Amino acid sequence: MQTRAGSNRRLLWGAALAVLSAMCYGASQVIAKKGMKDYDVPPILFTSMGLFFGALVMMLISAKSMPKHAGEPRRYFGFMVLAGVTSGGAVTLLVSALSKAPVAVVTPVASLNPIFTLTMAHLFLQRLERVTLRVVLGTAMALSGVLMVILGSTLL
Repeated sequence: MQTRAGSNRRLLWGAALAVLSAMCYGASQVIAKKGMKDYDVPPILFTSMGLFFGALVMMLISAKSMPKHAGEPRRYFGFMVLAGVTSGGAVTLLVSALSKAPVAVVTPVASLNPIFTLTMAHLFLQRLERVTLRVVLGTAMALSGVLMVILGSTLL
């Protein structure tokens, strides 16, 4: 059984990693916009090459644990494929959006994903995670900030 201190530490690590993830995603969007604009690279080519190199790095990082999970049931592999397809689709759509609109507009709109994440977590992860009123209110506050950025950039 996990202690409360251990649980808090895991939560802090999770939050810190989420912030680092947000920083990387933010940087990748600016890099994508600049690369496509400066070198006239089509969004689909930029995305496929970016995902290829990202996958290559991830394969190198995870290579040590691959043999341990080689015998997992096929349904687990299906979840990995589905997660990869949706993630790849999301990045492709994001980079396509960046090729057509300013990064300052696209990024906040793409940041609306918590609406879908909370809805899907509530529908599919009820046994693993609880979507509490506190989480919903926190997400609503964050999304209201996103909406203010969107409205501010389109009205000015």
